[in-house]
Amino acid sequence: MNKRIKVTANKNLADIVVKYDLKIDEAIRFREGEKPTMKMTANAFEAFIGAIHCAEGINKAREVILGIFVEELRNFDPEGNYKGRLQEHIARYSLGELIYRSSESGPGHKKAWAAAIYLNGEEIAQGVGYSKKRAEINAAREALQTLNAG
Repeated sequence: MNKRIKVTANKNLADIVVKYDLKIDEAIRFREGEKPTMKMTANAFEAFIGAIHCAEGINKAREVILGIFVEELRNFDPEGNYKGRLQEHIARYSLGELIYRSSESGPGHKKAWAAAIYLNGEEIAQGVGYSKKRAEINAAREALQTLNAG
């Protein structure tokens, strides 16, 4: 699978909605007790881009897409495993103790997660995501960049 296809996968689109605080879920009507799934959020994001295209034209839609995806493509690593790579880097250079702290926010039907990574008690990175796992992965990616290891 090429880089463009992976970046636009449902889990990544859903994470973009959370990362950029787009609040797209607020525009979706759900049945009582129904929670938005990753796929619903990704589909809503795609519809959002389509609505921009219809209302403002292709140039505005392109501007929004490039504003988001150029950065996502730049930071995207198809090899992944940011948490493992971060752990290996910390161990290889004996940098100390690595701790993840995660928290959730938002109502039950549209939770968002935030994760912070601490190295020897000092926060070195943060990440957000649609799940705890994605928030920690995004924080690990940022930590690798902070440590110039990514």
